[in-house]
Amino acid sequence: MDIDSALGELDDSVGEAVKPTILEELTLVDRRAFELAELVARDPEQRAKVKDEASRLSVRLDLLADKLEAEHANLYEEWSDLISESYLDLSFVEFDSDVVSLRLGRMLH
Repeated sequence: MDIDSALGELDDSVGEAVKPTILEELTLVDRRAFELAELVARDPEQRAKVKDEASRLSVRLDLLADKLEAEHANLYEEWSDLISESYLDLSFVEFDSDVVSLRLGRMLH
C-alpha cells in the first residue's frame, strides 16, 4: 500500500474533519520507507516500480520534518533519528545509495 492510500484510510477511519497529525504522518512515511527499502533489498528489480513513490515520500518527509521543526522544535530533536532512518531508506530506493539505514543494515546482515 502506498502512502497516499494509507493516509486515505487513516482519514476514512477518523472522519473527514480530522487530519493525521505530523507525528502520525511521519510514522506512516517511516513505515512505508522501510517497507520499500526491504522490498528493493530483497529484489533490486523492484526499484524501478517503486522509485517514484520513494521520491514522493521524500518530498513529503521534507515537508513534515520542516513543519515539525518549526512548530514543535522539542519534538523534532526526539524524532530526528526516525527522520534520518527514513531519509536513508528512501535514498537507498530512489538513488541506489550505498549508505543504508541502521535497521536496513541489520536486515541485510
